[in-house]
Amino acid sequence: MTPLFAGFIILTVHKGVGARYPGIMILVMAVYASYAMISAVVKLVKSRKHMRPALSAAGAVSLTAALMSLLSLTTAIMSRFSDPAYDMLRQGIIGTAGGAVCVFVLANSIYMLVSAKRQLKPYKAEA
Repeated sequence: MTPLFAGFIILTVHKGVGARYPGIMILVMAVYASYAMISAVVKLVKSRKHMRPALSAAGAVSLTAALMSLLSLTTAIMSRFSDPAYDMLRQGIIGTAGGAVCVFVLANSIYMLVSAKRQLKPYKAEA
């Protein structure tokens, strides 16, 4: 999924287009993105405390979804309120935010794979 997401970001930056929503829709997106981020962080912290791999994976997926919604909000805000004279700044902000989300998703997936392999190691020794 990360390569597809990276392709979307590259296309958005290269073509210079983004979703254009009315102001009230951007406000609703901001409220949702804030709620999703807070909820995902709380879920991730609780799952780490209980040491349950399935809950931890669900928390990581919800955090990834929250980051994607935050990036969509960034793209919508930049498309709606930026001046065409500042296209390079808009492209830089969207590209940087998208790159950071892609790196986070990739690092998180690698961490989850390594963690799962480490947790499954005792079960392989028994078999």
